[in-house]
Amino acid sequence: MGERLSTRIRRWLQLKPPALRHLLIANVAIYLLWVLGLGLIPYTRSFVIDHLALNPSLPGILSEPWQIVTYGFLHLGFGLGGLLHIVFNMLWFVWLGQEYEELYGERRMMWLYVVGAGGGGLATVLLHAAFPAVSAFGGYVHGASGAVLGIIAAVATLQPQKQIGLLFLGVWPLRLVVVVFLGLDLLFGMSGGVSVSAHLGGALAGFLFARVQAGGSSLRLVPSAPSRSGNSGVLKRLDDWLGSRGRKPARPAPRRPIEEANIVAEIDQREVDRILDKINENGYESLSEEEKRMLYEASRH
Repeated sequence: MGERLSTRIRRWLQLKPPALRHLLIANVAIYLLWVLGLGLIPYTRSFVIDHLALNPSLPGILSEPWQIVTYGFLHLGFGLGGLLHIVFNMLWFVWLGQEYEELYGERRMMWLYVVGAGGGGLATVLLHAAFPAVSAFGGYVHGASGAVLGIIAAVATLQPQKQIGLLFLGVWPLRLVVVVFLGLDLLFGMSGGVSVSAHLGGALAGFLFARVQAGGSSLRLVPSAPSRSGNSGVLKRLDDWLGSRGRKPARPAPRRPIEEANIVAEIDQREVDRILDKINENGYESLSEEEKRMLYEASRH
């Protein structure tokens, strides 16, 4: 007999990094609560729309500033349109959010989601104040699109050579996908129904977040190596290891003959695993100088 669907979903979720898993569950759970109950009750429906979704008009937003972030966890549409809204947001979130968190850590993933949503919310407030007659900058705003575009823009900024495959369209550079999406947003979304301002603000916030991240030493997964070959292999090995976390535990096989032990000192594999776990959870910047040195030495084996 086949495995139950709930068991498959639970196992799939367990394989995801923690921040992405928690954010994904929060978005889906809130959506289900909304369409199956809260959104059908007049009082709760009006409360959520008035106080948790983003209502960008001034001065009202100043008394409820949390709306600039809380809207990013709400998908308040019903029917097929509402379902497609959350499905596409969460698909993009998983596709690129998992890679980001595995490379840069759980706390950064959480902050990037909040910054992306906040950037989209703030841009909507400012653009609505400047252009109150433009429907694409007004109305009540809901959905994770701003946060997700922030993640996409951050990944595109940190990995400028990254490419993704699009159904029927082939392989495209991720940076170009972001630019084309925002361009089409401006071209076709200004008539209303889509919060163009949240998309623009989320993408800009993700770009700035990545630039700040790249400006510090904490972005680098490994310390700068001396001017000798082999450093590029360090990054690849770390990326490969981080990409495999949660999917299939494996201990690397020894790569050097025993007779080379007198050339390179043996490094405790358990200690290396501990350091890699620490990177996966908190990012490279959480390491001490001694841990960074040990990781660099281990990568040369």
